[in-house]
Amino acid sequence: QLLESLRFDLPKQASFVQSRSLKSWYPSGASQFSPSAVKVARFHLGSGDGSWIDPATLRVRFKVVNTSSTQVLKLCSGPHCLFERLRILASGTQIEDISMYNRMHELFRKVLMPPDWVVNEAVESGMQVSPASLYDPVTPMEIPPGGYATLNLTPLCALLSAGRHLPLQFCPLTIELTLGDVAAALAPGTTGSYEIEAMNI
Repeated sequence: QLLESLRFDLPKQASFVQSRSLKSWYPSGASQFSPSAVKVARFHLGSGDGSWIDPATLRVRFKVVNTSSTQVLKLCSGPHCLFERLRILASGTQIEDISMYNRMHELFRKVLMPPDWVVNEAVESGMQVSPASLYDPVTPMEIPPGGYATLNLTPLCALLSAGRHLPLQFCPLTIELTLGDVAAALAPGTTGSYEIEAMNI
């Protein structure tokens, strides 16, 4: 038996927490999205077993597929640059509607944050990091012709950043992400086309 001074495991914080589980939700109505076709990805987060969700752990995961056979796809920033609008509804009532989401996310999660925080966020998101640049330590993602990249997005909104667990049985959530124009997502002076596949929360 280890001495108490040598035990580094975390003690139980609350007796009412029975278990933790990892869950995934998939968009309803479509499985592929693009700026020229289906643009809105709608997720319905609900549970009838009385479970709660920790909003701080919520991530949007998807694959960006370069549909061009000749051009390299170069994103202008992180995965947030692909989306122009974010809506969240609770039990059918709209509680958040963020237009120009890509710009808001870029401002509050990249421009105004310390470089170390930006690098850590880029590593989690699946972006490329260039430590030599202190002003902008994250380089845009480049996807070869016919290739794809798997990205993770941490949504920026007040509800998911409030630090409160939500009961999905009594407060089911609907999260809508709307794709923006191709020109807003790609680096200046570049062109290309893409699709989003295998999207889940």
